[in-house]
Amino acid sequence: MVSQPGLAEKWLNLQLDEDALKHMDSYYFRVRDQIGWPARATAFRGLTHLQSNYFLDLDAGVSHRFWPCAPIGTMSTEDAEVFITQRMTNILRAAAMRYPLAIGLTAGIDSRVLMALAKDISGEIDFVTIRQRKMSDDHPDITIPAELCKKYGLNHVIIKAKASMSADFAKLFKDNVFMATDIYGPDAEAIINRLQRKKVVITGATAEIVQCVYLNLFPASRYNGPIEAAEIAEVVKYSNSPFYIKHFQAWLDGAVNRYDIKLLDLFDWEQSHSNWQPMTQMQFDIAWKEIITPYNCRDVLQAFLSVDMRDRMKPSVLLQKNIISRAWPELLDQPLNPHKHTILDSKTKKIKRFIKNKYKSFRRLPG
Repeated sequence: MVSQPGLAEKWLNLQLDEDALKHMDSYYFRVRDQIGWPARATAFRGLTHLQSNYFLDLDAGVSHRFWPCAPIGTMSTEDAEVFITQRMTNILRAAAMRYPLAIGLTAGIDSRVLMALAKDISGEIDFVTIRQRKMSDDHPDITIPAELCKKYGLNHVIIKAKASMSADFAKLFKDNVFMATDIYGPDAEAIINRLQRKKVVITGATAEIVQCVYLNLFPASRYNGPIEAAEIAEVVKYSNSPFYIKHFQAWLDGAVNRYDIKLLDLFDWEQSHSNWQPMTQMQFDIAWKEIITPYNCRDVLQAFLSVDMRDRMKPSVLLQKNIISRAWPELLDQPLNPHKHTILDSKTKKIKRFIKNKYKSFRRLPG
């Protein structure tokens, strides 16, 4: 077993898989800024990805699903709030006892939860915001964390990424991770230049697993299946990709016995946040001493998923807000992602304007 396919290619002299080669030459692959492989697929012949919630039988060379192994049941929002608060607070305290910490902070709900749960240790850690290359200096992801940290006397570090990597760093970056993408390189270089790999970062990654991100694409009646592999490929913008459809079908075949876990929640867990997201996170291991994701805890995720979906998904995120209110309620004085509400309002207005104009054109037709 290896942590990434580039190491296997180097050590075992692996050859590229023919289907993967065709996929890499396809439009779907070429237009992406980020590289993602579906389910068990990799770029190399004879090398497969060990999926989340599976274990590998080394004797037989076969992987088997080990979770879910029983229904997770239901939990009230209040009970889940108490459990998640205790468990994630303990994770953060344990990390602080071992490492010099930094918490990645934006204007979003997921990092705000982490900030709230770190209240008792907040004076000992840094709160870090990355001004990404396409981000303005007055972006809410910068100004809101700055306001929060200023108000409570916390150390806020703004790291400004340049438009591109230096030539020397680009070589290291590409050598460090197989098929690393240029979009994350400037961020990684800015972090390492500022913090010198002396900090362990706490991120809000995997939190979206519980937010039903695909509910706006599938009606609630179908959120738990049955769903075709081609439909899932279309949702993740790989419609009509034979490579993706084939591997998503294999994933669906292995997701039959999922008990009371909703199919698309499981897909988001095992594909978006245990496959694609780690590929992104791996590109930043060159920049940090270590990366810790407190949401990436089975007990925490199960507790979230056992709550009514309406209380954990956007725009409500009631459960997440209740956790903040329990731990550090004043943090909710600053808005959550106000720029995204503006974008949504703008899109809604455009859609309404489009429909109105179409209606007027229809009314003008003769006869």
